This record gives sequence, C-alpha cells and structure tokens, in this order.
Amino acid sequence: MSNGNDQSFDEKGDESIITGIKESYYWRDAWMRAVAYAWQSDANKLELMANPAKVLQREFNYTITPGISLTVKEYSGSKTYSPKPGVNGWIDLEDDLGGGLVMILPPTPDPKQQAMALADFDALGRTYVHTCV
Repeated sequence: MSNGNDQSFDEKGDESIITGIKESYYWRDAWMRAVAYAWQSDANKLELMANPAKVLQREFNYTITPGISLTVKEYSGSKTYSPKPGVNGWIDLEDDLGGGLVMILPPTPDPKQQAMALADFDALGRTYVHTCV
C-alpha cells in the first residue's frame, strides 16, 4: 500500500483537499495493519513501539509524512476487550485508547498579515494530522 506522499500541491503551493482525504484513509488502513502486526507477537509489538516509521514503511509501504513524528505506546491499563451482543467490545476503553497529538505553532506574523497568513497556513496542509507534505 502506498500513502501517496506525492507532493500534490497546486501552483500556489496549496495542498489538494482530495489528497488530504486520501491520506487519512491510507493512514487508517496502515494503522489497522500495524495493530494486527503488533498483536501477532511481542517482538512485533516492541519493534513497532521502538521504530514505528520503519515498521510502517517496511511492512505496509506507508511513509510517515516528513515533519510528523509518531510515537506508539502500549496500553497500560487493566481493561480488556469485552464483546457483548450489539455493543462494541472496546467501548469501556474508548477514553483510554485515544492517541496523542503535538502540533507546532507557526511564528506570529505581522498583525496586518495575520488573516492571510492563517489562510495560507491552512492551505499548506499543516493543519491536518495527515498531509502529503
């Protein structure tokens, strides 16, 4: 699978919204495969936690977007998957399984340029967790 990191920008340097949407789906597929990979063995899980970008590239042909740092941590709580008829078996862990996100604030532009700077920052694609940048 390829995540399509093809630098899909228009002539103004804005990221294609379609590419951004596709990237979100590529990420979801790669992450689900990475979870299954980690479940196969303790060695796989340790490797994924130690070097997630390398594992995602090697095993699933998914390249982490340049400038994005990924950390994978093991769940440390005591709750487990508990399927019940008609209920998602992960519901009791919903809040515990959320990921973390670090976003970098861009430097503050001149006040007279802030509106345009904000629009350009959005169009650059750095407002998304997944981008083709």
